[in-house]
Amino acid sequence: NFDEVKFRKNGNTLFIYGYNTGDSIEIRDFFYPHRGYAIENFVFKDKTITLEQFQKDGMVIHGTAGNDSISLDTGRAILFGEDGDDILSGGKYNDVLVGGNGNDVLQAYGGDNTLIGGTGNDDLRADDGKNIFVGGSGDDNLSGSGGDDIYIFSKGHGNDFIWDGNVLLQHNNSTEDTIIFTDVNMSEVIFRKKGNSLFLLGYNQGDSIEIRDCLSKGVGNWAGVEKFVFKNQLITLSEIFASFERNGNKDGDYYFYTGNNVNHNDITGHPQVTQQVQQLVNAMAGLNTNAIDDVQMCELLEQNRLLGNIATSFDK
Repeated sequence: NFDEVKFRKNGNTLFIYGYNTGDSIEIRDFFYPHRGYAIENFVFKDKTITLEQFQKDGMVIHGTAGNDSISLDTGRAILFGEDGDDILSGGKYNDVLVGGNGNDVLQAYGGDNTLIGGTGNDDLRADDGKNIFVGGSGDDNLSGSGGDDIYIFSKGHGNDFIWDGNVLLQHNNSTEDTIIFTDVNMSEVIFRKKGNSLFLLGYNQGDSIEIRDCLSKGVGNWAGVEKFVFKNQLITLSEIFASFERNGNKDGDYYFYTGNNVNHNDITGHPQVTQQVQQLVNAMAGLNTNAIDDVQMCELLEQNRLLGNIATSFDK
């Protein structure tokens, strides 16, 4: 059956394995750019999947227990690095990159992508698009760009750094980026102003978030994160700005104890958060966990229609 099989990419070669101890299939040059060596149909006991379907929906490719470098640009990439210090690179489609254990580098160059670092000190990067970042445990660097990006954090995720700037958008930035906390109340957080950077800390020992240039007052605030969604409240960057200005824009620590209910509309009647963010907030409200692992996060995003069906890739 299809769900018994795993796929691995090494260079341009595809390996099919996992369906029986000691068995595997090597298809040499399967990923060769001219596709002359590809297999067009994969017939399993329960279903047939075409090469076109794999390119559209994504072939779930697993790494090894070592240090892997996996890239895929001939269709949607769904890459699981597993153990080791891996480099995972997607292409121009809506890719899913999951680092696993180790200090991983995840790179997505187009489309609306989901990047999940896992355990370790990871580097997650994506270009323009509506990207979702989950650093996981460890001290991670998260770099968005000119899209409506979402950054998801839980207690135990470590000391993380966000750079959401795009110098090309300094004078035309209409994007709306959002940070979501799965298990943190706003009253637990210290908002620290240090120059143009905003720090969020105090909500859990060993955890913090630095958002570089988030407080830059240049045209369009080209490196800002516009909304901060907590378990039951949200606060906007404009509200944070207003509080700082009332205090003379002095560097230091600030606390916010009141905010908006995430389900309410703003004064113009528009939703406080986008439908995509609201789906995530609603789903996470029922979770009882201090840290969501990679598989849980993929399942959560899939259930809320933010990922295509990748359930067959999970090790239950």
